[in-house]
Amino acid sequence: MLIATIIILIFALLGIYGMLSYSYGELRAGSREETDSTPAPDASFRKIEKYMLYSLKHILQGVVLFSVKYWLIGVVRTKKFVLEKWPTIHEKFMVNKEIVDKPLSATKVFFRRAVAESKFKIKRIKDKVKAEHGGEVEEESGLDSVSPKID
Repeated sequence: MLIATIIILIFALLGIYGMLSYSYGELRAGSREETDSTPAPDASFRKIEKYMLYSLKHILQGVVLFSVKYWLIGVVRTKKFVLEKWPTIHEKFMVNKEIVDKPLSATKVFFRRAVAESKFKIKRIKDKVKAEHGGEVEEESGLDSVSPKID
């Protein structure tokens, strides 16, 4: 990217040099007259302001749309990755059924209870946001069907 920018800059400078050389040659040969009267620019402050605001609007819209586009691409790719890889990851953390039949230790019960309470609180917050903003909140990981169970 940097190399392409440098190459474009070099070509632009060579083009400017060529145009100036050609004009200088015409002036020396006498085929072109040198004039001192230059037309006054017809650019008021209002026009400049209008063009700058118009350009700024398009630049900001481009930046915002660029950011949103790649944010959404990242979200979609992450979601796709999780959906494809989750079953294999889940299998690695699965507990054998024989181990599940054994009584749980106090720490496991504590963590299960904490997770269940957290899921319930998340569901309440989700419902509250849905009620306040009136929009549909996308269901994620089945938290809507979770109620706090205390073993």
